[in-house]
Amino acid sequence: MKEREVVEHNVVGSVLESTKWPRKESNSPTVPTTKLVRAYINACETRCEQLLVISLAGWGLRADDITDSNAAEMPVLDVHIPHVPFTGSRKNGPGRVPIAVGLEFITEYIEILSLDPEYSGSLFPSNRSQDGSRCPQWVNDRLKEIGSRTNETLPNGEQPTAKHFRRWWYTRAMTAYREYIANADIVASVQGSSSGRVAANAYFDEEETWFPHYLQYMKDDLAVAFADFEPADTLGKIDTDVTIEDYKNAKKDQTTCGQTVLDAFDDATTHVSAGATATLAFLASRAAIGTSKAALLWATAKHTGMRLSSQFEHYPNMPLGRQLGFSMVLGSLLIGQLGIWAMNGTFSEFAAGNMAAVGPVLLGLLYGLWLFDRELPSANI
Repeated sequence: MKEREVVEHNVVGSVLESTKWPRKESNSPTVPTTKLVRAYINACETRCEQLLVISLAGWGLRADDITDSNAAEMPVLDVHIPHVPFTGSRKNGPGRVPIAVGLEFITEYIEILSLDPEYSGSLFPSNRSQDGSRCPQWVNDRLKEIGSRTNETLPNGEQPTAKHFRRWWYTRAMTAYREYIANADIVASVQGSSSGRVAANAYFDEEETWFPHYLQYMKDDLAVAFADFEPADTLGKIDTDVTIEDYKNAKKDQTTCGQTVLDAFDDATTHVSAGATATLAFLASRAAIGTSKAALLWATAKHTGMRLSSQFEHYPNMPLGRQLGFSMVLGSLLIGQLGIWAMNGTFSEFAAGNMAAVGPVLLGLLYGLWLFDRELPSANI
C-alpha cells in the first residue's frame, strides 16, 4: 500500500519485517524504460539482433513465438494491416499481432533470407533442427550479448530478458489505447454518447473499424524507441549461406536489367519515331512537290504567254531588288530550320553519329534534290 502511495505509513510492513516471514514476490516482470529499449536497438550489431529486439519490444512477441515455427507463422506483409499470425499450437491459442514498427526492415530481411534456395521460412533459421526452429534460451543468450554493449539496465539493476521487452510493448500498447479512447470520448461527448468505444463501434462501418485508428496511436508510441536505428551491414548468427552483399548485388542486377529493358524501349521508340518522321517527311515532300508542280505548270503557261510581249523580261534578268528578296526568303527558311534542329537536339545527334536521326535527314535531302531536279523546269524555258 505504501509503495502504491495509497497510505503514507504501512504498519503491517514493520510487523512482517520483524517476523522474518518469507515474502512472495510478484510474478509480473519489471517494465524497462524506453531509454533501455532504445539503447538495446542501438547496441545491435547485426540484423538478426535488430529483428530480435523489434519482434520482442516492437511487436510484443514471446521468445517461443520467435523461435518456434509451430507457434507463429511468417509475417503477413502485403495486406492493409501487416501482422504476425499465431497458430493453435501457441500458448494463448490462435490470433495475430499487428506490425506497428519495422515493416520495411522485416520486408527486406525476408527478401534476403529468401535468396537461399534451402530457406525453410524461419526468421532465425537453424541447421540443428528439422524445421529450422530454435529454443527460447537462444533468444535470452542473444539479449545478454546485446546488453553487454550498453550500460542500461532495469530499474532493479538487472539485465532484461524477453519477457521484459514484451512487458514494455504491453504498457505502450495500453497507453496508446487510453490515449485513443480519451480522444474518442471527447468526440463522443459532443454527440451526447457516454463512451468513445461505443460510438466507434456504432459509427464505423465494417470496412473501417476503430482498430486502424487506434493502431496509429500505437505506432506513434512505439516509434519513439526505434526512430533512429539503421539496418546493420551483416545478418548475424543464423544458419544461411546468403549475405547482405548478395542481396545488394541481386537488387543491383535487377535494377540493371530493368534499366536495360527501359533503354531498349527508348531506343525502339526513337527508331519508331525516326521512321515515323521519315514517313511524314516523305508524304509532306510529295504534297509540297505536287503543289509546287501545279504552281509551276500555271507559271510556265503564264510565262509562255508573256513571252509573246516585246516588253517581257526573263527571270535571269530580274532586277537586283527582286533577286535579293527571293534570297532573303529562302535564307530565312533555312535559318528557321537550322534553329529548329538546334532546339530539338538534332545537331547533337548529328555530332554523336546517331543514324536514327541523321538517316532520315540525309534521305530527305537527297530525295528532295531528286524531286526538284525531276519536277522543276530548266532555266532555258
